[in-house]
Amino acid sequence: APGLLALDPLVERMRGAGVATELVVEGRARPLPSGLDLCAYRIVQESLTNVLKHADPGRVEIHIGYGPATLTLRVSNDGAAVQAEDGPSGGHGLIGMTERVRLYQGSITAGPLPAGGFEVLATFPLPVPGADDRPP
Repeated sequence: APGLLALDPLVERMRGAGVATELVVEGRARPLPSGLDLCAYRIVQESLTNVLKHADPGRVEIHIGYGPATLTLRVSNDGAAVQAEDGPSGGHGLIGMTERVRLYQGSITAGPLPAGGFEVLATFPLPVPGADDRPP
């Protein structure tokens, strides 16, 4: 199953579609529980799909933050929203992302940015390394 350590092909696809895309990783990338890793990957993937479908971006930034007890995903673009030729998409991308995030006790916000563009921000609690090694 794909995970956050396999984002390079998604980034390259965005670049191939003509969108300047930057991947920024803060903190030390580390293995995540497989379900959470897949969930995080899908959040980034759906966010990028939404950029292609619903925005006219010049630039996209994917920011992944590995904190001691949290994982933060931020996907933002600088483009104006565009209306599809056939009307609203009727898709369930944001709803699906919200449901995925809730499965892992995370939080998510998505919306327009004050200076233009759009941002998806998801935060997940992480198991503390070595926490299972402590005596009860």
